[in-house]
Amino acid sequence: MNPKEERTNQRKRLVKPQEVFLALLLLNAMLGLVIIIFPNGKIPLWKDFSLKVTPFERLFHADTSRYVDVGKVLEGLEPIDTNLENIPGTASYKLNRERFVVPENRQIQYPDSSKKAMLSFFQHLMQTEISGKPLHIIHWGDSQLEGDRISDYLRNKLQLIFGGYGPGVVLPLDVSNSRVSIWQSESIDWMKMAIYGNKEKHPEGFYGIGASTYKYSGVFKRKIGEDTLIERVYLMPETHDSSGIHDDSLQIDYNATMVTIDSNKFYNDTVITPRYEVKQNSQSWLKFKCATNSFPRVRHFNKVLLLYGNTEQFRVSVQIDDTVFTDTVLPVGKFGVKIWKAPIVSKGVSFSFRGVSPDIYGVSLESDSGIWVDNFPMRGSSALGFEEMNPELLALQMKVLNAPLIIMQYGINVVPNPQKSYDYYERMFLSQLQAIKKALPEVSILVIGPSDMSTRINGEYASYPNIPLIRNAMRNAAFKTGTAFWDLYEAMGGQNSMLSWVQEKPSLAAKDFTHFNPQGARYVGEMIYEALMKDYFEYKKMRRRLNP
Repeated sequence: MNPKEERTNQRKRLVKPQEVFLALLLLNAMLGLVIIIFPNGKIPLWKDFSLKVTPFERLFHADTSRYVDVGKVLEGLEPIDTNLENIPGTASYKLNRERFVVPENRQIQYPDSSKKAMLSFFQHLMQTEISGKPLHIIHWGDSQLEGDRISDYLRNKLQLIFGGYGPGVVLPLDVSNSRVSIWQSESIDWMKMAIYGNKEKHPEGFYGIGASTYKYSGVFKRKIGEDTLIERVYLMPETHDSSGIHDDSLQIDYNATMVTIDSNKFYNDTVITPRYEVKQNSQSWLKFKCATNSFPRVRHFNKVLLLYGNTEQFRVSVQIDDTVFTDTVLPVGKFGVKIWKAPIVSKGVSFSFRGVSPDIYGVSLESDSGIWVDNFPMRGSSALGFEEMNPELLALQMKVLNAPLIIMQYGINVVPNPQKSYDYYERMFLSQLQAIKKALPEVSILVIGPSDMSTRINGEYASYPNIPLIRNAMRNAAFKTGTAFWDLYEAMGGQNSMLSWVQEKPSLAAKDFTHFNPQGARYVGEMIYEALMKDYFEYKKMRRRLNP
C-alpha cells in the first residue's frame, strides 16, 4: 500500500463509541477534580483575575432560586384606560364607588397607631375634594422617577377623582429626554445647579422646589475643530489602603487607594482635544409642547406659573398657544411668581428671556382647581443634600403651591456596593428628614423604600442581598422623625421580584433589572394611589365619628 492510500484509509477510520465515552469520562473527571480543588467556584489566574466554574455545593443541591408569581402580586390591581378623560360625578361620588381592599404588604406603615404622620395631607386633600382648591404633591426620587412614569400615572388617577389639568411643575432641563407628560426643549446656554450629583451649587442655597435652580448665560460654546497635543501620562506607583465614600452614590469603597506620583516617571502620549469658540446667544428660550401620547387630562391647562428669584429686572416673552405676552419683571429678591392665564392650552408654551438671568426654579402648567403630582427625578441621588436648601425659600414655594405632601422615593443608588451594616446610611438619611421637617413642620412626608434590583450571582440573576437592610435603615430613619413609610420592595413581591417583573409577559421592567418600564410603572402608581386612598377613607370615617 502506497503512502497516499494509507493516509486515505486513516481519514476513513471511524471513532469508536467507547473512545468517545472514555474521552467524556476523562473530561468530567478533570472538571470534577477542579471543582474539588476550588469548591468556591473561583480559579485564581493572576492578580485580580479568576476563572469561574460551578461551585461544589450547587452540584448536589436543588435549584433554590425563588421566583415570584407576578400575577398573584398584582391581583386586584386594575390600571385605568389610557384614553379615559373624565369620570362623571363629584369627587366624593367617585371615591365612594371605589373599594380599597389593600393587602398588608401594600399598606402605608406608620411610626405609631395614630397615623398622625399623614394627617396634614389628608386635611388638605379633603378641602380639595370639597372645593377643588389647588393642591400639589411633591414627588422627589432617584432615576426610578425619570420619564415621569410613576408620577404621571398617580397624577392622572388623582386628577380623575379630584380634578385638575396639566402636568404641574416642570423643570427647564430633562436629562432623560423621555418625559411622557410634556415634550420640552431649550436653548443650549442653560446651566443647572442642584443639591445632588456633581452639579454646580448655588452659593446661597436658593434651590427650587425640585432641589435645583437654572440660569441662562446668553453665550454658548460651538465646536470648530480639534487639536492634536502631546501630553505626559504618569506611571502609577505602589499603593496603600485607605477608605472613602463616593459622592452621592453612597458606594463606600474600603479598598480605595491613596497614591503619590513621581514626576520623573512618565511617557508621552498623543491626545486629541476638541476646540471651541464662544458665541453670543441671540436669546435664551424654553419650550413646553403638549404631548399627544400622554394621559388626556395632562395635555391641556389654562394657567402658567413662572417660579423665580431675581435681584435685577429681566424681560420675558411668553407664547401660550398663539397668544404672546411680553413683560418686564422687576426685582423681587429670592422668590417670586409670575402668572399668565389663557383659554384652554392645547399646543404648548414657550418662553424667551432677555437681560440678566434670574434664578429659575420651575414652570407650573396647571388649571384653576384640582391636584398635581410634581415629578422631580434626581439621577444618582441617594436622598442627600436637602440640608443645603434654603429653608425659608423652600417653605415659601410649598406655601404658594399649596403642597402638603412630599413623597421621597430613593434607595437604588445605595444598593450596588453591598455592606454588612447600613447604620451610616440611617444616620445620614435621618439628618435629611430632620432638615426637611424643620423647614416644613406642617408638611406630611411619605418615604418610599427601594425597589428590588437584580445582579448576577454565580452566573444567574438574583436580588441584591442588601436591599432589606437599606429598606430597614430608611424605615428606621422615617419612624424616628414621625414619618410614614411605604415598602416598595415587599409591595412588588420581595426577593427576586424584579427578575420576575422583567420576565413577565408582557414585561413590566427594563432589562437593566433596576427600573420599571411604563407598563410596570403604572402598576406601581396604582399601588401608591390605593395605599393613599385607603388611609384617606379611614381618616374621613374618623372625622365623621368625631363630628356626626
